[in-house]
Amino acid sequence: SEWPVVADVTSQLRLNRRCHALCEHFDLMLLNGAFAKTVDAEMVVHIGGEFVSKRLLEHFGQYRPAEYVHISADPRRRDPANCVTRKITVNIAKLSGTPQKPQAGGGLNAHLASLNSKLAGLIGDRVDNSAHLSEIGVARAVAANAPKKSALFVSSSLPIRLVDSYA
Repeated sequence: SEWPVVADVTSQLRLNRRCHALCEHFDLMLLNGAFAKTVDAEMVVHIGGEFVSKRLLEHFGQYRPAEYVHISADPRRRDPANCVTRKITVNIAKLSGTPQKPQAGGGLNAHLASLNSKLAGLIGDRVDNSAHLSEIGVARAVAANAPKKSALFVSSSLPIRLVDSYA
């Protein structure tokens, strides 16, 4: 089966675009209440630390998956929505590798990929092609133009959330 990947801004996967199943604008999709109701995950595998996205945390708090596995190097339980059903403490680097391209077909992954593509187009049309400078435009430009093999350090609440939602 296909597994969509929702990577938080704090993830190295989020901005390097090496994952074919990556849904970059899931946080924005959750703004649509009708959409949020349709994405009732049976299982979540959460790799790494806490999410920046408050919407994602609230979504999992409201639509609890039957199984929520949190894999992290940190042994502390960080689960503000109290959704984790299984906690695995392990060195994440030992698990890493390039995610494989999902098999062709329909399902949730195809649906999210279609919505993600539409959102990316809308954001590009409204923000990237605008003659006006905006905070969202700056967040997108900085993230898009970061040199390969570099680390992007974003601090302060709003810039982090803008990069998470729009970059």
